[in-house]
Amino acid sequence: TNPVMDVEPEDIIPYCKSGKFAHMKIYEVPELLCKMRDYSGNALTRIAMELLALTFVRTGELIQARWSEIDWENNAWLIPEEHMKMKRPHIVPLSTQATALLERLHSISDESGWLFPDYRGKQGTMSKNTILCALERMGYHKRMTGHGWRYIASTYLRSKGYDKFMVELQ
Repeated sequence: TNPVMDVEPEDIIPYCKSGKFAHMKIYEVPELLCKMRDYSGNALTRIAMELLALTFVRTGELIQARWSEIDWENNAWLIPEEHMKMKRPHIVPLSTQATALLERLHSISDESGWLFPDYRGKQGTMSKNTILCALERMGYHKRMTGHGWRYIASTYLRSKGYDKFMVELQ
């Protein structure tokens, strides 16, 4: 027998009980994706929202990302442990769509090294509230958060029979 197959996610990734973030039902996602694509606010905010939908990382992980973490050759984002909730490094595979967004973002990003610098001219990164406020302006107040993508992805993938362990690793 293979001992790896007998391991549960909580044996590797400690379980943390937390409250649910506002999230939508899967059937509501297409409308939100269209609204995000047509979002007339700042381009950095629109790209941040789209990357959350494609990667289902935490909002804090996204806005703290640096260009040095993007492995263009392997289409991967290597998140260092200090940016992760569980303090472990994490690899996010990047789809063709995510890579295309990152290429667009790279062409409009400043020289700070951040993917999402504070576009108001302050030092540091975009505020965590930027994405939440954008969702609210699009009519999703208390219905969706940036973190809600994680819940939607996990619920949907598990409902389609994807292994719980693999979903947790993603």
